[in-house]
Amino acid sequence: MTVRTALAAGLLGLLCASAAHAAARSQDEAAAPPKITGSVAYRERIALPPDAVVQVRLDDASQPEAPPTLVAETTVPTAGKQVPISFELPYRAADILPNRRYVVRAKIVAGGRTLFSSKTPYPVLTRGAPMKLEILVEQSGGGRPARPKPAAGGAGLEGVEWTLVALGSTPAIEQPERQNAHFVLNAEQKSLSGSTGCNRFAGSFELVGERLSLIPGGMTRMACPEDVMRQEQAFLEALKAATGYRITAGSLELLEGDGRVLARLVSNAADGAARSH
Repeated sequence: MTVRTALAAGLLGLLCASAAHAAARSQDEAAAPPKITGSVAYRERIALPPDAVVQVRLDDASQPEAPPTLVAETTVPTAGKQVPISFELPYRAADILPNRRYVVRAKIVAGGRTLFSSKTPYPVLTRGAPMKLEILVEQSGGGRPARPKPAAGGAGLEGVEWTLVALGSTPAIEQPERQNAHFVLNAEQKSLSGSTGCNRFAGSFELVGERLSLIPGGMTRMACPEDVMRQEQAFLEALKAATGYRITAGSLELLEGDGRVLARLVSNAADGAARSH
């Protein structure tokens, strides 16, 4: 075999190998199932519990008089994340017929209860319907959510004086002769004001959905008993570390990113009742 012949043979081998690789890759891509993608969210200011999961299902709803037929479904653990929750719903292309109607429904479940569900189905795939969705779910009447309900009397987070009850598992210090630790959020000015139980402070806050950021700023410099000063430092650190909140029956919990409760406070209306227990 001449050198020229050997080179030609080698080049031919490389071309064949490249073609085979391209064909294999094409087959792999063709074998990947199609999928519907999107996100699930809701409008209520309610944080999801850590064990919540999002369930999304694809149904054949071609016959209005008959129950929908399940085509595919997926479950997405939230793992402490809050809405919107992204999802991918793979399905078999062979199961989809162009003359049929397909819809997607979603719900959020925790502790064996449906907390949120889509009230109307979302058409997909055929008849010009999309493959990417933004699904809005609503609070379910069939089960109570494990997370917060509105505060007593319909009070929200802003415009309420929240008085400190506990920092983590440590009860707050009662001060009959001095104002107890508390804070107030002014919605119009986006301002934060309050007292540590010793010194008064001011600052600002940011509130986007369930995401809360408290930013203490200027503060007076009075000296107080040692235990009150320790509480002051812990209270300010809790305010700065908070990234979310929940309100249940007049009680406010400031939450860290992992869902840990940093501090618990009560509104004026619920203060006496909370401290009597």
